[in-house]
Amino acid sequence: MCFAPLPIARRALLLSFILASVAACSRPADAQPSESAPPPPPEAPVASKPAGKLAAEPTKATCTARIVVTELHYDPKAVGDRDGEFVELLNAGDEPVALKDLVIVDTKGRKLAFGKDQTATVAPGKTVIVGPAGRKEGWVALKKLSLPNKAGQLELFDACGRSLDRVAWSAKRPWPKHKAGRSLARRNQDSDGTKPGAWLRTSRRDDLGDRATPGWVWWVDGKGAKQAAEKAAAKAKRAAAKGVAKRGS
Repeated sequence: MCFAPLPIARRALLLSFILASVAACSRPADAQPSESAPPPPPEAPVASKPAGKLAAEPTKATCTARIVVTELHYDPKAVGDRDGEFVELLNAGDEPVALKDLVIVDTKGRKLAFGKDQTATVAPGKTVIVGPAGRKEGWVALKKLSLPNKAGQLELFDACGRSLDRVAWSAKRPWPKHKAGRSLARRNQDSDGTKPGAWLRTSRRDDLGDRATPGWVWWVDGKGAKQAAEKAAAKAKRAAAKGVAKRGS
């Protein structure tokens, strides 16, 4: 088979096409035109950690505190409720307790805090009187404190969230007979403050004329101390007698 020779013009066109193809194939890859890639997104900022602690941890004394409610005066007669109502707290522990670390939850479930500005502390074995007005020197004001006359309850918490004490009262039997102007005093620090038998009506008069004993603890300063000592002595005597009888048998 024989082919007719291509015209000169057509051969020149074919040659130029072949040369262009060879040049394109031999061009380096980095020389080829390309669209520029978008820049990488900026890295998200890393939040810096706060230096130090946000809040001080409760002290050992706070977390081992033992505060007991020792007296309740919820129905004063000589003066109005704001000046006459009070709750007596006793530090029955071995360490001072700062009032700012305590919270009282009242009958309505309100959390009553003394506030960070409160600088008062309760020394071991000492009492503090808390009332709506803090009417006397040495008393501490807790403005929203309100003690219902018919019935109520209070619960005391420390900065660690521990319940330190819980008390209740009522004007009805079997609670001690209610009479305006007479407070309730707790018999001893180990009694269940939510039970009627833990309380008795006070008979001593205070400086305002009511029968209440703020700052005077029944089992420390009054007949309760003598009764407790007599009870402990009788218990020790019985134990000794029991030991003698056991050795003789």
